[in-house]
Amino acid sequence: MKRIVLITGGATGIGKACAEKFAENGDIVIIHYNKSKKDALNLCEKLNKKTTADIVQANLEDVKEIAKMFNFIQKKYKKLDILVNNAGMSYEKFFADNTDAEILQMIQTNLTSAILCSKHALPFMLEHKLGSVINISSIYGIFGGSCESVYSATKAGLIGFTKALAREVGEANIRINCVAPGSVNTRMNKNFSKEEQQQFFANSAIKRMAEPKEIASAVFFLASEEASYITGQTIVVDGCTI
Repeated sequence: MKRIVLITGGATGIGKACAEKFAENGDIVIIHYNKSKKDALNLCEKLNKKTTADIVQANLEDVKEIAKMFNFIQKKYKKLDILVNNAGMSYEKFFADNTDAEILQMIQTNLTSAILCSKHALPFMLEHKLGSVINISSIYGIFGGSCESVYSATKAGLIGFTKALAREVGEANIRINCVAPGSVNTRMNKNFSKEEQQQFFANSAIKRMAEPKEIASAVFFLASEEASYITGQTIVVDGCTI
């Protein structure tokens, strides 16, 4: 049976790789985007050759737009099996140099939106007593990242949210899990020089960045029946960097 999957920030990077992975399985994929409309349209066209794909626009800093996105899903699909809270952003700078607006934006995009999207997704899953939410955190949510204090705080918050919500909804056969990637070859990390990469990976077992599809494989596994007894967990996918 085809599952209906919503992926926030699904037009590029890890989100795109997740969309492609679920599409390969024949699932119906809903790609959320905010500003990356061209990327979302191109991906949707590509995925529609394999399965059914759709796009939905929403600014995840706006609670009304989040509600509107889920109203769209209700009207068109009346069902949601899997939510991947992938949308995220960061400003890499000294904490004291972050503006108040930048701090609020990171908290709203990375953490608040995932909480609100989960809140809107749960009624779909509770109705059928089945569902899976996968939150995309970061290894910085575990050990913290210099010059990414607020980003690290939001990603740590996702881990705590995952553990707590899993305990609430487990009896309804809804699983909440988290993936904490290390450095991934996405737009967010394009600014790292070769020297910075070598320094970052000096103590890692696999001395390279992950590819987005490697993170997507972990997400897909957690959403599958193969992981039916796994909930409240954070799976670290970092090439043994920690």
